[in-house]
Amino acid sequence: MRGEISLPAGWMGIPEAPVRNRRPRGSVLVITLSLLALITAMVVEFSYSVYISAHHFRTWQAGQRLSLVAESGVRLSAASVYQNHREIPFTYPASSEIGYDDLFKEFKLPVSLHIRIEDENSKFNLNTLGSSDELGRERAFQALVRLLGGLGLDPAIADRIADWIDEDQNPRRPGSEKGAKNKRLDSTDEILSIPGVDPSGAKKLMAYTTVYGNGLINLNGASVPVLMSLSPEIDPGIAERIVSARGAKPFERVEDLREVPGLEGLGLEWLRLATVKGSAFRVVSTAQEGEVSRIVECILDLSRGRPVVKYWKEL
Repeated sequence: MRGEISLPAGWMGIPEAPVRNRRPRGSVLVITLSLLALITAMVVEFSYSVYISAHHFRTWQAGQRLSLVAESGVRLSAASVYQNHREIPFTYPASSEIGYDDLFKEFKLPVSLHIRIEDENSKFNLNTLGSSDELGRERAFQALVRLLGGLGLDPAIADRIADWIDEDQNPRRPGSEKGAKNKRLDSTDEILSIPGVDPSGAKKLMAYTTVYGNGLINLNGASVPVLMSLSPEIDPGIAERIVSARGAKPFERVEDLREVPGLEGLGLEWLRLATVKGSAFRVVSTAQEGEVSRIVECILDLSRGRPVVKYWKEL
């Protein structure tokens, strides 16, 4: 009897099927799409970086150009102020504004220039509180009290500011000499750092005060509260008459104030504290191109003749 024989799989030429690990269909497509998405993201990121860099460069380039334009506006203003100061015996009004948009259209530049000039003598000079003359200091203190009253602010603010500026150590209010500067103010912003002065009151006062100029108040530009600070005899009604009179005809001399109706019986000893002409001017020159702008703010002092820059800030 024949035994059963086991034949190998490869007998009669039939190969054994190899075992393979096959990837699922579509996996290659997924990998390809992932790589494509990664490359696209890299290209987009690179393009965005280039765009941002180019935008920053254009903004920087425009800023440099606008800085020069704004500085030119200051130079133009200085020349104008100097000429007016020499040729016109008074300064009126307290502020003026002018634009030079058409000037740049001739050069096909999308640039605008706006200039504002303010007479600092139309404000109350806080540094008169630091006068070397005791009588002058007291006169300035009483004037500041009247200004605060005209603005509806606490008169005690005058004590705090006076002790902050004067060089003596005699406090007008308890503790007001503690940590005091005992020097003149460098800017009206310093009011905000004086202990005991309410910030809201300080900001309101800052709009009517200055630290520049010769300390005289320009009758041709001072507001009603500032005019009231000159004398206890000047009430809101009299101050309004002065404003109305200068609007019809600016005062060319301080003595012209005597011609204002209603002031005939008024004591005019305080006229020595007044002037009809500015000696210091704030210039704000703004140059703009699209959304980019540069602002130059400076103070020009003409007390010695030609303009001298006392303050300069560029934004």
